[in-house]
Amino acid sequence: MNYLDTTFWSSEKSCIYFLQQHPTFWINNPILKAHVELLYDNEQNIEDFLLKQSENKENGLKNKKDDGLHSIIKKCYRIDRKLTLYAKLSNNQVLLKDADISESAFLDKGLNASANTCITVLNIARQYLPQLAGYDITAQYLDTLETEINTAKTLPAELQVGKNEHKILGISIKSELNNAHTILDHLDDGFEAFIEDENFINGWFEARKIKGRHNPPKMPPTTPTTTPTVERCDTFEKCETSKKHITIMIDYRCPLEIGKFYHIYNRGNAGTNLFYNRGNYEFFLLRYSEYLTPYVDTYALCLLPNHFHLLVQVKDVGLDVGLEVPHFKNVELQDQHDDHPASTAFKRLFTSYSKAINKQRNRHGSLFEKPFRRKLVTDTRYLANLVFYIHANPQLHGIINDFRQYPWSSYERIIKNSPTRLQKDAVLQWFNSKENYVSYHERTMDIDSIKELMIED
Repeated sequence: MNYLDTTFWSSEKSCIYFLQQHPTFWINNPILKAHVELLYDNEQNIEDFLLKQSENKENGLKNKKDDGLHSIIKKCYRIDRKLTLYAKLSNNQVLLKDADISESAFLDKGLNASANTCITVLNIARQYLPQLAGYDITAQYLDTLETEINTAKTLPAELQVGKNEHKILGISIKSELNNAHTILDHLDDGFEAFIEDENFINGWFEARKIKGRHNPPKMPPTTPTTTPTVERCDTFEKCETSKKHITIMIDYRCPLEIGKFYHIYNRGNAGTNLFYNRGNYEFFLLRYSEYLTPYVDTYALCLLPNHFHLLVQVKDVGLDVGLEVPHFKNVELQDQHDDHPASTAFKRLFTSYSKAINKQRNRHGSLFEKPFRRKLVTDTRYLANLVFYIHANPQLHGIINDFRQYPWSSYERIIKNSPTRLQKDAVLQWFNSKENYVSYHERTMDIDSIKELMIED
């Protein structure tokens, strides 16, 4: 993108963020809703093209080796899960010890090490083929996977692909940006035609960075008798101050900086569900490990049907000797507020997961709200409270009566002895011991004590 296109692309994302925060103004109007959905689709198309372009260098080279191995590793991980299931059902402790391999063994040690783990899994599966008749595993399938692994390992890192693909993708991006201009122009007219709320209209044109388009009627000056005390509110909410309502916006798009802790939150677009079944949760965690492990350490997590919470610390990638780090060279994919590649890794996670869910559910458009929210933890004394809040979320939302029984949080993973990518030793140190960690989570929830840590609507 040139400078003008990059500036417009940033403006379009600001507009989408504004619309996601104020769905009640347009979601019940068929005309406005149709145009907003077109804008969502447009943004998704541009991000898809940018991702493809970032994987294709201008001379037409593409990292085919990594792509091939990633696909094979996923298949081998599924075989490993089948072996583990069979071992548990048949109470085969020997097989369970050999086959119950953690996700991190597949994804956290680099692609070559993961490929070797896959070979081990295939050899174990061959030993139990007669007992695995109902598990859709055949000798031919195992041989085919091993051949694919050995072939992919010998490939050069980059293979020649379509010579003009980089240029073609650039043309496609330009075309989508032109479409965005038209959609946004129609929304300008539509909002002024259907919406009477001056605050919404003014906020929209501020996001559009258009000055002078909308001129609300001037109000006569008033002299306030008292100066109200301003309270900070999450997103655009009303605060009761001196019997007046004042709206304030807290910026949840602070930059991700090395060594700092962040409470990360995102939810489905307009509150839609992100997870529909067990497979969705597992796929998201698999993708999260793949994309984010090189860039952040994870201390706590919780996935709920329509949103999720994470507590992470940003890594200094340059100090991780031997770590295989994917390179994201397309600067347009970076959030304008972020210099650290963790931000782009999050976006790749959301894009990858969105594509899978859109295909599975036969839907289109953006699945996640953008940009994802993050809150800097400015005082490490809050870390234990934040872990508790993240784990307690399912109970706070009425999903379960006892959050300690919720399967998609890190509560139980932290006290188990099994391997995990979570920084569980550090978490237990925040509570001084495993016993204190457990007893802390047994206390009665005091919402007021953790209110400053909450970033969801």
